[in-house]
Amino acid sequence: MKFRLFITSLCLAGALNAGTAAADQLPEPLVFQLQRLAQLYGAWNEIEEVDGRMIQRVTRGPNDEIAFAVFGVQRYGASNRTVQYFAVFVPEKKTPDPQHFRLVDVINVGGLGSRAIERLDAKVTHDPKTGDTSIAIPALENVKGDAANAPSKKIIIQLQLKNGRLMELGK
Repeated sequence: MKFRLFITSLCLAGALNAGTAAADQLPEPLVFQLQRLAQLYGAWNEIEEVDGRMIQRVTRGPNDEIAFAVFGVQRYGASNRTVQYFAVFVPEKKTPDPQHFRLVDVINVGGLGSRAIERLDAKVTHDPKTGDTSIAIPALENVKGDAANAPSKKIIIQLQLKNGRLMELGK
């Protein structure tokens, strides 16, 4: 019985991730929101690291899309002082503009020589009964001997979206 549940979970996880879209399909209003978030999370002399912006769109079920974004804010004075954030958006269906996305939550996921997401390839599982969404993001973490901008240890950042709030599990 447990084996069948495991296989069903794997199939469901694969189906949930099948709706991932390329970053070049990103709606312009979502790009604007990321630029604004970078301004809000940075100080007056800090800028968004545009080259580090990553987006992934995922379908969690019928008519249930979610968008993930990683963006960085470069701290003043040094290029190795970038802080990475992970944001969750959902399409706003109540507006006449089909490209409007509503921000759900943002969480710090890396930077400052600790860890980094180099490619956004999140794996998602969604529990329709509770509404909780589990998100697993491949990343790299600095270990002893690594340069500040060169993390080498492969890790998985485990996040959970519960009641509209992101939290990191196991931290």
